Amino acid sequence: MNFSKIFNLTFFRILALLCLFGTLYLILQSEAGFLPRLHVGFRKLQTNNIKEIPEKGKPVDGSENPSGSRFLSFCFEEIGFSKSCSYRNVSLLDNIEIAMILTRANEIRGLKEKFSVSVSSLFRHTNSTLRLHLICDEHSKIIARKVIQSIGSLANNFVQVYFYHVDYVIKPVENVISYLKPHFTYKPGAYYSDNLFFLSIVIHRVFSQERLLMIDVDTKFKSDVSDLYSHFKNFTSQTMIGLAYEQQPVYYHLLHEYHQAQPDSLAGMPEPAGSPGFNSGVLLLELQNMRNSDLYQKLIQETAVKKLVQKYKFKGHLGDQDLYSLLGFEHRELFHILPCTWNRQLCHWWKDHGYEDVFENYNKCDGEISLYHGNCNSHIPD
Repeated sequence: MNFSKIFNLTFFRILALLCLFGTLYLILQSEAGFLPRLHVGFRKLQTNNIKEIPEKGKPVDGSENPSGSRFLSFCFEEIGFSKSCSYRNVSLLDNIEIAMILTRANEIRGLKEKFSVSVSSLFRHTNSTLRLHLICDEHSKIIARKVIQSIGSLANNFVQVYFYHVDYVIKPVENVISYLKPHFTYKPGAYYSDNLFFLSIVIHRVFSQERLLMIDVDTKFKSDVSDLYSHFKNFTSQTMIGLAYEQQPVYYHLLHEYHQAQPDSLAGMPEPAGSPGFNSGVLLLELQNMRNSDLYQKLIQETAVKKLVQKYKFKGHLGDQDLYSLLGFEHRELFHILPCTWNRQLCHWWKDHGYEDVFENYNKCDGEISLYHGNCNSHIPD
């Protein structure tokens, strides 16, 4: 055998070994979670949809990340958003899934600042890995990305940020929302008439996660979000949603006609004996239970909702939390009650509008505050 033949044979053997080792490396990396595996909605992002996997500290377009954080990564998917993702070489096996809604941030005064306060406090108080799912319109997406990049240095661990266009999220559940809105909206065009205020009721039909935190943007964390997430451990197979009681006499007011016919009812009455209704500013959503529960699916059907509203002579105006409150009067087992300290509501509107005498019965909250909720544009303390 001449020298050239020996050389060629050796060369091809080396090449084959390199290919084998390369394949084994990719398999091991994938199994370890280092290659992109992501579901957005129910649609899997394939690697050929990824425009670029940038270096740490750079966003997907390759420009410098103003935050200087090596922890941030971004994903844009669905209607109106370019399909692109940036991934960090990290496996997020125990990540906390959090959804927030940010729309009309370019129109509503102070909304950008509220969002910044909320996410900054979230980052600052946790060492957990996070997946932040942001439901935005086009303008709000740009604002949200800039805000998160500017505060990225506060992140203590890896954060993956996913953006969803509001139209993509709402379209699959529009039919349900269409029959909920007339019962739980003050009037067409009112603030809570937006479809997004009903999304949590049917979000299990849009997102594929097993469980999800859903947090209003007018909030401020004072404790680790992982402590909030740990409340999922208290759920049973019957528990759909975790949330705190409403801390104003909202449902005491809205049920006044019902109380005239049922004076002994505890619906809308304050704790400890009563059931004051719920506030949806902080939600723990056990999405898999919501999908699997025949009872829950039945209760959110049009005929069941109409029957419930008629029974309580109810006309609401606060979107999803109105339905949760009515369901809670009838099916307490569907809900896990969060401590008031995990949704300390700061709004005092009803105290100044005829209910000062009973307000403290609803508003008292003992214990160290873990999350402030600045509802009705209330100031959040430092």
